[in-house]
Amino acid sequence: MAALVQEGQAENKLKDDLETMFAAKLLKDPRDVKERAALEAFIARELYGLSLDDWKHLTGTFTFGSGETKADLDEIIRLSFMLWAKAG
Repeated sequence: MAALVQEGQAENKLKDDLETMFAAKLLKDPRDVKERAALEAFIARELYGLSLDDWKHLTGTFTFGSGETKADLDEIIRLSFMLWAKAG
């Protein structure tokens, strides 16, 4: 039982470390779409437990916007799918 608790604590620390890493990179350049895509995929998969199909359905509802911000959002979504596939 103690081993399971330690394993859970190690997982939580890893997630906290990853969140801190993502946040630090995004704070340096909030417009970095690659980092934003990695963060969004991480949040959806690891924190909310979404499957890739869930993520595709959710992001498929993002239809509003125009111009540069919509292009950035579309690129973030596209990259998040690629990152998700790599993470397996």
